[in-house]
Amino acid sequence: MFEWGKKDALKRCTQIYAEVNDDFKNIKGIAYNLECCLKNKYSECVIVSEGEDIGFVVGNIFFWDEEKYVKIDEICIKTGFQKKGYGSILLKEFEEKMRLKGVKTIYFEHYVDEGLDKFYSQNEYIIATDKRMRYKVF
Repeated sequence: MFEWGKKDALKRCTQIYAEVNDDFKNIKGIAYNLECCLKNKYSECVIVSEGEDIGFVVGNIFFWDEEKYVKIDEICIKTGFQKKGYGSILLKEFEEKMRLKGVKTIYFEHYVDEGLDKFYSQNEYIIATDKRMRYKVF
């Protein structure tokens, strides 16, 4: 059910993302972003399959002092498999492997979305109160 590693991950993850976001026109840009994440020496990728690839998590391990952190760069579940527990199962698998590697914290950012807020809350992720995301649009 779970496949760890980077072999064929770029192609497979890009295909999943393209299916979920079929209205997204810049799939080459997404492929490039995923490729940059996967090239990192400390990147991790897990793909969940059930006869077909249905979702993935890509994240990178970072080091701060003696602590290891993981930033999830992308998590994606095909539309037909969403709200059926696959996202939670995939996230738990990713968390467990990161724990075994000595990671203490997983973090990520996501757009404001009620469904995402519910999903991450149900998986025991909390909203950081000590950090802010800032950006500048040109």
